[in-house]
Amino acid sequence: MVENKSYKKLKFAIFGRSLITDHFIEELNRLGFQKPIVFLSLDKEYKRDRLLLEKLGLFGKLEELDKIKICKIYKTKDINHKKNITVLEREKCNIGISINCRDIIKKNLINFFSGNIFNIHGGRLPFEKGAAGATWKILNNIDNIVSTLHYLTEGIDDGDIVLEQKKKLNVSSVRPIDIIEITNIVSKKLITSYLKKLKRNYKFTRKIQNKKNAMYFPRLFTQVNGLIDWNWNVDEIEIFIRAF
Repeated sequence: MVENKSYKKLKFAIFGRSLITDHFIEELNRLGFQKPIVFLSLDKEYKRDRLLLEKLGLFGKLEELDKIKICKIYKTKDINHKKNITVLEREKCNIGISINCRDIIKKNLINFFSGNIFNIHGGRLPFEKGAAGATWKILNNIDNIVSTLHYLTEGIDDGDIVLEQKKKLNVSSVRPIDIIEITNIVSKKLITSYLKKLKRNYKFTRKIQNKKNAMYFPRLFTQVNGLIDWNWNVDEIEIFIRAF
């Protein structure tokens, strides 16, 4: 962590897009940090996200933030391509954060930041690694929302934990959209807390994840994974339908 560097000298490179990316940029602007750059995958990679989330107001407005010049967008076919290192050098970025990045960020990018690169994960670590968190919470009766800021490594969601933000959840009646909305609220609180601490040069501690407790949940697609087994009892069928 870069505790001894004035916050005005910190310049973020953000990798990925979501509603939370928008909030991160807006909070950087509000708190007086430098304008960040944002690396995005090509538009076609977000086609499914846009289709599912835009009509619900959950896709975000990154291009609008670029237009008003509080961030600068770079679109790339490969986040890890060496040409992006050239961009980072030119833009003088010295701290990175991944927020719903489409690619696994590899060693060359991690090394560029000397390890000062982080990830925001919408789940409790190490118990909820991976993707499709909203659906898995319902299927597994997980009664909490946790947003986690952790160091980014080449592994999936396995770096040391920096900060957590938590909220209890009544999982017995929610749908994935409800969990996504609550997770966004919790993640926004996490971001604001983190940036305020960073601004006042707070000394962060690192919590090593206990890998013995790690569980990984894969990405799900309703068309593939949403098949109902009609031999299940009625409660199991109701939970399964609601989860998807």
